[in-house]
Amino acid sequence: MKIALGISAFCVLTACSDAANVASSSAPLDQVTLGDSVKARGCTFTIATGVQAGFPPIYVAFVRVTGNPHQCTHDDIVLGTSYALPSVAIAVGHGDVVADWSSKSTPSGEAHTQLFIAEIAPQSGTIVKQTGLAAMSPDIFHPQQGNVYNGALDVQGNTLIVTGDKDGVIPGEIGSGDHYTATYARFFDTSNTVPTVIAY
Repeated sequence: MKIALGISAFCVLTACSDAANVASSSAPLDQVTLGDSVKARGCTFTIATGVQAGFPPIYVAFVRVTGNPHQCTHDDIVLGTSYALPSVAIAVGHGDVVADWSSKSTPSGEAHTQLFIAEIAPQSGTIVKQTGLAAMSPDIFHPQQGNVYNGALDVQGNTLIVTGDKDGVIPGEIGSGDHYTATYARFFDTSNTVPTVIAY
């Protein structure tokens, strides 16, 4: 199966990854895999991944919008790209959609994986807020560590809670271990995207 994505790859923080720079807005995707879905404003938003052919292959994380053809007219919402298969998740809260995806920015074996999080306005299909979780190596003897591999999403009131697996140290984390919980208080009504992170 192939699809064509209508917008360019989404870049988070201050720069695009190498994969995002390579991804083409007109390139078809193979191996499209649909994940979990949520409903918002009468439309269904489904998190998905696909592969842009080439060597090395580039994985694309995106959200597919379906529903009433007169109301749910958004193109696929491209979240980002990765040189490794992304872990993805989706949730809904306060009327908006939240999605996350992991990303490895280069094909190098030394490249680390980080997690990106986006808030999507369902009425327009636009990304209105983005942030990320990254880790660093704990010391010079473990350069391969410093990865955030995934993040399950939970919305409790106005708070977004992300729970997942990592190695290394997320800056500011309390505790230690290969699992984390990042709590974003008042995520939906402030521009503050600095979480409280507990490692265990």
